[in-house]
Amino acid sequence: EEFFTRKLLPAVPRGAGAQLIVDVGANVGQFALAIADAGHDGLCYEASPSTCRQLQVSVAEHEAGHRRRIDGGDAASFSGRRQGKVTVRCVAIGAKAGRTTFGMKSNGRNASFGQVTVGSTSAADAASASVSVSVATLDEELPNASVLLLKTDTQGFDLGVLRGAASLMQSGRVRLVLIEMSHELLNLAGASPLQLMRHVASAGFVCTYLRFFSLVDRKRKRYGPRPTPQGVLAARSLSFEQ
Repeated sequence: EEFFTRKLLPAVPRGAGAQLIVDVGANVGQFALAIADAGHDGLCYEASPSTCRQLQVSVAEHEAGHRRRIDGGDAASFSGRRQGKVTVRCVAIGAKAGRTTFGMKSNGRNASFGQVTVGSTSAADAASASVSVSVATLDEELPNASVLLLKTDTQGFDLGVLRGAASLMQSGRVRLVLIEMSHELLNLAGASPLQLMRHVASAGFVCTYLRFFSLVDRKRKRYGPRPTPQGVLAARSLSFEQ
């Protein structure tokens, strides 16, 4: 996200107008609000009902704060700069439209997917604290849109997100794809990094930027960026699995 907002987004020609950034798994909107401040539009999808409510509040408060600054006489700082619009959709994005069971964490504030079953609910899901949510596909949601960036961060369910965006990605209407890829979470969701990267490559995309993250504070379970492994830097070519 940082590489995109600091390096790529400023390179968009001024005459190109506002660009559309699609954020699947938007959480509470940190990335989307940064996009809006840069003058571009965001379309956010968040499947967790509780998190999506927080996302809606964050967007509304951000827009209200922007209006207050304008009304308070700070219009000069925004001269010639458009504030982007952020649209929020409280639905899951997947390979097929339907419904899925969303397992809630015990604290009631954050949530994560339980077993994903479109159109049905397993006994395990029914026995846990869960909620049923609608599932849409990006091909249905964006039949004609041109997208500068498609970002997916769905805790391992990213292959389903991209499978449901096959027409969109193969049409040439998406310029960039940003994926947060966890080997563990993909495996838990029934996929693998190799499957995911082969799917992206089959749509004509190549990897141009790779950044590694890992656990940096075990006590607080905090993750952060790590230097690119020397084996990657030294290699002249690598397979997807490597």
